[in-house]
Amino acid sequence: FRSDRLLDLLRKMDRLQDQLRQLHAEMVDELFARIGEDWQPNRAFYLKLKRECYNRRSLLPLLDRPEWAQADPALKAEVERITACERELGMLSDRFVTTYHSERLRNHNDLLLALNSAELLRGIAIASSSLMKNLQRLTAKTPDRFGKKERKLEMAFLSYFSRSMLKLSPFSTFTKVGLALAQDGDEHIHQLSFLEGGCGSVGLVGV
Repeated sequence: FRSDRLLDLLRKMDRLQDQLRQLHAEMVDELFARIGEDWQPNRAFYLKLKRECYNRRSLLPLLDRPEWAQADPALKAEVERITACERELGMLSDRFVTTYHSERLRNHNDLLLALNSAELLRGIAIASSSLMKNLQRLTAKTPDRFGKKERKLEMAFLSYFSRSMLKLSPFSTFTKVGLALAQDGDEHIHQLSFLEGGCGSVGLVGV
Protein backbone atom coordinates (compact mmCIF):
# COMPACT_ATOMS: atom_id res chain seq x y z
CA PHE A 1 0.00 0.00 0.00
CA ARG A 2 1.39 3.36 -1.01
CA SER A 3 -0.15 6.78 -1.52
CA ASP A 4 1.70 10.02 -2.23
CA ARG A 5 -1.48 11.93 -1.37
CA LEU A 6 -1.56 10.40 2.12
CA LEU A 7 2.16 11.02 2.65
CA ASP A 8 1.68 14.67 1.70
CA LEU A 9 -1.20 15.01 4.20
CA LEU A 10 0.88 13.34 6.92
CA ARG A 11 3.73 15.79 6.34
CA LYS A 12 1.33 18.74 6.66
CA MET A 13 -0.18 17.26 9.82
CA ASP A 14 3.27 16.72 11.33
CA ARG A 15 4.20 20.33 10.67
CA LEU A 16 1.01 21.54 12.34
CA GLN A 17 1.60 19.24 15.32
CA ASP A 18 5.09 20.72 15.75
CA GLN A 19 3.64 24.23 15.54
CA LEU A 20 0.98 23.37 18.12
CA ARG A 21 3.58 21.94 20.50
CA GLN A 22 5.55 25.18 20.25
CA LEU A 23 2.49 27.37 20.77
CA HIS A 24 1.33 25.30 23.76
CA ALA A 25 4.78 25.54 25.36
CA GLU A 26 4.86 29.31 24.88
CA MET A 27 1.37 29.65 26.36
CA VAL A 28 2.30 27.58 29.42
CA ASP A 29 5.35 29.78 30.04
CA GLU A 30 3.28 32.95 29.59
CA LEU A 31 0.58 31.80 32.00
CA PHE A 32 3.09 30.57 34.55
CA ALA A 33 4.78 33.96 34.58
CA ARG A 34 1.54 35.92 34.88
CA ILE A 35 -0.79 33.64 36.80
CA GLY A 36 0.08 35.29 40.09
CA GLU A 37 -0.63 38.80 38.88
CA ASP A 38 -3.84 40.68 39.51
CA TRP A 39 -5.99 38.28 37.52
CA GLN A 40 -7.92 36.94 40.47
CA PRO A 41 -11.42 37.12 38.92
CA ASN A 42 -10.35 34.76 36.13
CA ARG A 43 -7.63 32.85 37.94
CA ALA A 44 -9.51 29.53 37.80
CA PHE A 45 -10.05 29.97 34.07
CA TYR A 46 -6.36 30.73 33.45
CA LEU A 47 -5.32 27.71 35.51
CA LYS A 48 -7.66 25.58 33.42
CA LEU A 49 -6.17 27.08 30.26
CA LYS A 50 -2.65 26.37 31.50
CA ARG A 51 -3.50 22.73 32.30
CA GLU A 52 -5.04 22.19 28.87
CA CYS A 53 -1.97 23.65 27.15
CA TYR A 54 0.40 21.63 29.31
CA ASN A 55 -1.46 18.40 28.52
CA ARG A 56 -1.80 19.43 24.87
CA ARG A 57 -5.57 19.15 24.86
CA SER A 58 -7.86 21.18 22.63
CA LEU A 59 -8.61 24.74 23.69
CA LEU A 60 -11.70 25.03 21.51
CA PRO A 61 -14.15 24.04 24.32
CA LEU A 62 -12.80 26.91 26.47
CA LEU A 63 -13.98 29.48 23.94
CA ASP A 64 -17.60 28.73 24.91
CA ARG A 65 -17.07 29.43 28.60
CA PRO A 66 -18.36 32.76 30.03
CA GLU A 67 -14.89 33.66 31.34
CA TRP A 68 -13.54 33.79 27.79
CA ALA A 69 -15.19 37.17 27.14
CA GLN A 70 -13.32 38.70 30.10
CA ALA A 71 -9.93 37.21 29.21
CA ASP A 72 -6.91 39.40 28.56
CA PRO A 73 -6.98 40.55 24.88
CA ALA A 74 -3.32 39.71 24.28
CA LEU A 75 -3.86 36.28 25.78
CA LYS A 76 -6.97 35.76 23.67
CA ALA A 77 -4.96 36.50 20.53
CA GLU A 78 -2.46 33.76 21.44
CA VAL A 79 -5.26 31.32 22.21
CA GLU A 80 -6.88 32.08 18.86
CA ARG A 81 -3.60 31.24 17.09
CA ILE A 82 -3.68 27.86 18.81
CA THR A 83 -7.33 27.18 18.02
CA ALA A 84 -6.77 28.16 14.37
CA CYS A 85 -4.08 25.44 14.20
CA GLU A 86 -6.45 23.00 15.90
CA ARG A 87 -9.18 23.67 13.35
CA GLU A 88 -6.78 23.28 10.43
CA LEU A 89 -5.43 20.06 11.92
CA GLY A 90 -8.99 18.77 12.32
CA MET A 91 -9.76 19.50 8.67
CA LEU A 92 -6.58 17.74 7.58
CA SER A 93 -7.47 14.74 9.74
CA ASP A 94 -10.89 14.54 8.09
CA ARG A 95 -9.26 14.78 4.66
CA PHE A 96 -6.81 12.06 5.65
CA VAL A 97 -9.62 9.65 6.55
CA THR A 98 -11.51 10.36 3.32
CA THR A 99 -8.35 10.09 1.23
CA TYR A 100 -7.31 6.90 2.98
CA HIS A 101 -10.57 5.17 2.07
CA SER A 102 -10.34 6.25 -1.58
CA GLU A 103 -6.67 5.27 -1.83
CA ARG A 104 -7.37 1.99 -0.08
CA LEU A 105 -10.02 1.23 -2.68
CA ARG A 106 -7.69 2.23 -5.53
CA ASN A 107 -4.90 -0.01 -4.25
CA HIS A 108 -7.38 -2.85 -3.77
CA ASN A 109 -8.68 -2.50 -7.34
CA ASP A 110 -5.12 -2.45 -8.68
CA LEU A 111 -4.45 -5.70 -6.83
CA LEU A 112 -7.59 -7.28 -8.26
CA LEU A 113 -6.23 -6.71 -11.77
CA ALA A 114 -3.76 -9.49 -11.00
CA LEU A 115 -6.68 -11.91 -11.00
CA ASN A 116 -6.52 -11.64 -14.80
CA SER A 117 -3.08 -13.27 -14.86
CA ALA A 118 -3.50 -16.92 -15.75
CA GLU A 119 0.13 -17.66 -14.86
CA LEU A 120 -0.23 -16.14 -11.39
CA LEU A 121 -3.48 -18.02 -10.74
CA ARG A 122 -1.89 -21.26 -11.89
CA GLY A 123 0.97 -20.72 -9.47
CA ILE A 124 -1.40 -19.97 -6.59
CA ALA A 125 -3.49 -23.04 -7.41
CA ILE A 126 -0.37 -25.20 -7.09
CA ALA A 127 0.95 -23.43 -3.98
CA SER A 128 -2.32 -22.97 -2.04
CA SER A 129 -5.53 -24.59 -3.22
CA SER A 130 -7.50 -23.08 -0.30
CA LEU A 131 -6.45 -19.55 -1.28
CA MET A 132 -7.35 -20.23 -4.89
CA LYS A 133 -10.84 -21.43 -3.91
CA ASN A 134 -11.55 -18.25 -1.94
CA LEU A 135 -10.02 -15.56 -4.17
CA GLN A 136 -13.36 -14.52 -5.66
CA ARG A 137 -14.46 -13.35 -2.21
CA LEU A 138 -12.18 -10.35 -2.74
CA THR A 139 -14.47 -9.12 -5.53
CA ALA A 140 -17.72 -9.60 -3.61
CA LYS A 141 -17.22 -6.67 -1.20
CA THR A 142 -15.49 -3.32 -1.06
CA PRO A 143 -12.53 -3.13 1.38
CA ASP A 144 -14.48 -1.04 3.90
CA ARG A 145 -16.87 -4.00 4.34
CA PHE A 146 -14.15 -6.61 4.74
CA GLY A 147 -14.18 -8.80 7.80
CA LYS A 148 -11.19 -10.56 9.33
CA LYS A 149 -11.33 -13.42 6.81
CA GLU A 150 -11.38 -11.09 3.80
CA ARG A 151 -8.49 -9.00 5.13
CA LYS A 152 -6.46 -12.15 5.77
CA LEU A 153 -7.31 -13.43 2.28
CA GLU A 154 -6.26 -10.14 0.70
CA MET A 155 -2.92 -10.14 2.53
CA ALA A 156 -2.28 -13.74 1.45
CA PHE A 157 -3.00 -12.86 -2.18
CA LEU A 158 -0.79 -9.77 -1.94
CA SER A 159 1.99 -11.92 -0.49
CA TYR A 160 1.89 -14.29 -3.46
CA PHE A 161 1.61 -11.40 -5.91
CA SER A 162 4.65 -9.56 -4.49
CA ARG A 163 6.55 -12.84 -4.35
CA SER A 164 5.87 -13.40 -8.05
CA MET A 165 7.18 -9.91 -8.85
CA LEU A 166 10.18 -9.66 -6.54
CA LYS A 167 11.42 -13.00 -5.25
CA LEU A 168 13.87 -14.84 -7.49
CA SER A 169 13.63 -18.56 -6.78
CA PRO A 170 14.85 -20.61 -9.78
CA PHE A 171 12.38 -23.25 -10.94
CA SER A 172 9.69 -22.05 -8.53
CA THR A 173 6.10 -21.73 -9.68
CA PHE A 174 6.30 -17.92 -9.68
CA THR A 175 9.59 -17.41 -11.51
CA LYS A 176 10.37 -17.59 -15.20
CA VAL A 177 13.61 -19.43 -15.89
CA GLY A 178 15.42 -18.81 -19.14
CA LEU A 179 18.61 -19.12 -21.10
CA ALA A 180 20.81 -16.13 -21.73
CA LEU A 181 24.22 -15.39 -23.17
CA ALA A 182 26.71 -13.23 -21.30
CA GLN A 183 30.19 -12.60 -22.71
CA ASP A 184 33.21 -10.74 -21.40
CA GLY A 185 33.04 -7.09 -22.31
CA ASP A 186 29.29 -7.10 -22.94
CA GLU A 187 27.27 -4.49 -21.06
CA HIS A 188 24.05 -6.39 -21.56
CA ILE A 189 22.85 -9.96 -21.12
CA HIS A 190 21.36 -11.38 -24.30
CA GLN A 191 18.12 -13.22 -23.70
CA LEU A 192 17.78 -16.42 -25.68
CA SER A 193 14.52 -17.96 -24.45
CA PHE A 194 12.21 -18.44 -21.45
CA LEU A 195 10.78 -21.68 -20.18
CA GLU A 196 7.01 -21.65 -19.77
CA GLY A 197 5.30 -21.78 -16.40
CA GLY A 198 6.48 -18.86 -14.31
CA CYS A 199 5.22 -15.31 -13.95
CA GLY A 200 6.54 -11.99 -12.76
CA SER A 201 10.23 -12.00 -11.85
CA VAL A 202 12.94 -13.56 -13.98
CA GLY A 203 15.59 -15.96 -12.80
CA LEU A 204 18.69 -16.61 -14.89
CA VAL A 205 20.56 -19.86 -14.33
CA GLY A 206 24.25 -19.68 -15.01
CA VAL A 207 26.04 -22.58 -16.69
